[in-house]
Amino acid sequence: MEYAQHCMRLIADNKAEPSVYDTMPTGPDAPPEHIILDENIKAQEYDYYSIGAFKASPDHKLVAYAEDTKGVEIYTVNVIDSEALKSLGEPLKGRTCYLQWAGKVWHDTEDLSSLFQAPARMEVLCLWIADSSL
Repeated sequence: MEYAQHCMRLIADNKAEPSVYDTMPTGPDAPPEHIILDENIKAQEYDYYSIGAFKASPDHKLVAYAEDTKGVEIYTVNVIDSEALKSLGEPLKGRTCYLQWAGKVWHDTEDLSSLFQAPARMEVLCLWIADSSL
C-alpha cells in the first residue's frame, strides 16, 4: 500500500502575502521540499497504519498528528518540531483524531513554577484534542 508524504516548502516570494491561489513552482529551480512525515516509513513497523489528522501549528513550527496502528480508530497523538523532526514530549495515547491548534496563549508561570523551569512568562501553543471517551 502506498501512503502519503507530508511536506512543506518555502514560499519563493516571501515578500508577498501567501494565497490559496498560489501555485508552487516546479522543476530544478523550485525550492526543495522538506519531508515532515513519511507515512510509508512509519507504516513499515505495523500491519495496519493510518493517519487520522495532520495539523501544522499557526506558525508552522510544530505539527501534531494522530496515528492509528491497530485499525480501531483510537489514536496516538504525536507533536513534533517540523524543522528538527524531533518529538516533543511523550505521545498521547488513547485519543481521537480530532485535533485543532488554538493559537498562542500567554501564562504566568507562578502557578506552573513547580512543573516548569521557565522565565516569568512563557508562551504556550495550545492544542485541543477531543477525548475519546466522549
